[in-house]
Amino acid sequence: MRRAWISFSLLGCGVLLTYTPLNALCSLHQDHWYWWQIFTAHFCHFTSSHFLWDALVVYAAASYCETRYTRKVYSAVTLLTIVLSSMWFLYGQSQWDEYRGLSALACAYVGLAACSLIRSHDRFSVCSGYMLALGLCGKIGCELNVDQSLCATLGEGVTPVVMVHVIGVCCAGLVGVLCGQPKYVTTSVTEEVITSNSIQTAKDRAQSI
Repeated sequence: MRRAWISFSLLGCGVLLTYTPLNALCSLHQDHWYWWQIFTAHFCHFTSSHFLWDALVVYAAASYCETRYTRKVYSAVTLLTIVLSSMWFLYGQSQWDEYRGLSALACAYVGLAACSLIRSHDRFSVCSGYMLALGLCGKIGCELNVDQSLCATLGEGVTPVVMVHVIGVCCAGLVGVLCGQPKYVTTSVTEEVITSNSIQTAKDRAQSI
């Protein structure tokens, strides 16, 4: 199975921007912002609890998705979620002054993982996919109702921008439906050699018969 190097790179960016002075510089502010903060704000966090919760979900869901979809599909979900959620924060509302967090991407990856499970041929995986999707929608619904995060501690006076979670799920659902069945790609040289040898052996046996 191929390695999820994009997912690990995203987590590395999260560590760098959260635990260095770049955290405040790279977050997204409504009143004054630079174009690159549209991307970097997703890797900044308010507290360690905020980052660790996001990192746990991204590690589990993103690495799963990257090894089951082509990197083109995976990258499309990532970029679409980042751009649309940042644009919504800047132009779609005015309640919050600053945005930080991987939560939009985390919800997108969980949604994409649910799409992968639902489109599988295994009944257990299909049921797991529907349960994951319902759980994610229930969490977002509760957060919209109470206007606070159910898991992470964001800090005093900080409330979650829950609509970016909705945007992440919508992006994942759109791309997950359009891309079709996930591609289970393996790049192991050993597996390729074994497969090649098996094919050659089968051909030899067929010729000998």
